[in-house]
Amino acid sequence: MSKFKQFVVIAGLFAITTFAFQQYTQPVEARSGCCSSHDGVCGCGCCDGTPLSDTCSPYYPECNSSSSDYSDYSEPEADPSEDCPSHSTYSYTSEECLCDDGYTFSLSGVACVEIPEHAHAANNDTDVWICDDGYEEVGNECVFIEIEEEEEVVTPEVIDTTDEEVDSADDTNDYDNGDSLSGETEDSSVFLDVDTSNPNEEAISYLYGQGIIGGYTDGTFKPDNSLNRAELLKILVEGQGITPDSTVYNNCFSDVTDDWYAPYVCYAKEQGWVDGYEDGAFQPAKNVNRVEAIKMLINSQGLGDQLESVVDEDLFEDVDKTAWYASYLKLAKDLGILEEENGNYNPSGDMKRGSICENLYRLLIELKANE
Repeated sequence: MSKFKQFVVIAGLFAITTFAFQQYTQPVEARSGCCSSHDGVCGCGCCDGTPLSDTCSPYYPECNSSSSDYSDYSEPEADPSEDCPSHSTYSYTSEECLCDDGYTFSLSGVACVEIPEHAHAANNDTDVWICDDGYEEVGNECVFIEIEEEEEVVTPEVIDTTDEEVDSADDTNDYDNGDSLSGETEDSSVFLDVDTSNPNEEAISYLYGQGIIGGYTDGTFKPDNSLNRAELLKILVEGQGITPDSTVYNNCFSDVTDDWYAPYVCYAKEQGWVDGYEDGAFQPAKNVNRVEAIKMLINSQGLGDQLESVVDEDLFEDVDKTAWYASYLKLAKDLGILEEENGNYNPSGDMKRGSICENLYRLLIELKANE
């Protein structure tokens, strides 16, 4: 073969190779649903507007066009993830920046803030994060709330306005004479913040006289304070005249070991009044809501067999008669132990100390009347 022919062959092969290489690397418009390639780099986007795949490879046979018209080709748009703040990732699905696990957006929404231990994102307009139940905010941390034994029975200082000697709390009512749970109370109350104008005063005075409840060392009862789970069980267990042995009833939940409330919580668990959470905890410092409290009250008195399986009447305007707690409220209403007769009940609201005293007191009256 002459040198001229060899040159022609080599030139032809070079031309063919160059053409094929250009077809391989030149930017082309992607077909619908396919990614384009631009010099081996994904970035042209998809014709149907869908995001690029994370597994986009340098070459797509679907994108290899025989046409040399690349007039529709455009440079890749800016990566939206570049605008995301630190500790966040761009979601191509929702087309927004999402904070990484353990972080949440600041109130301004321009930064991702670390969530401290024992806290969770607030998801409201006033807080970035909120401490979990049983913890309180101290600085930028969530600290475990130590539950004080508030229920120690004390004889509070009574303000005497008559210059006459005031009898002790056990003598200021005649509830425990065995004849009736109701009766007239003295003008002076057993607690400084519970006078005769308080609608729960009679119930509070009776339960205090029976040693079922106690006050605070400053002589108050704080009837409008919310009730936590540990405090409620102490009231309910003591309401049966039972003081569980602390050497027997302890260590029944991961967060209930040998604390002052352990005997009451563990006794209630043994009796089937309460269950823990899936993680094995009881969360004794968590406030108990109104329907949970009524359920525990009814169960503590062994009245579960009187519950109706189906409630066919409207109890309160904000109570769904198909809700799990409807049967408990129906029984409580029939027994007359609720303060509310109609209107709203606020089932998810916190149970107050004064209200649970009224409920328990009325139930004790009902049970005594049916003896």
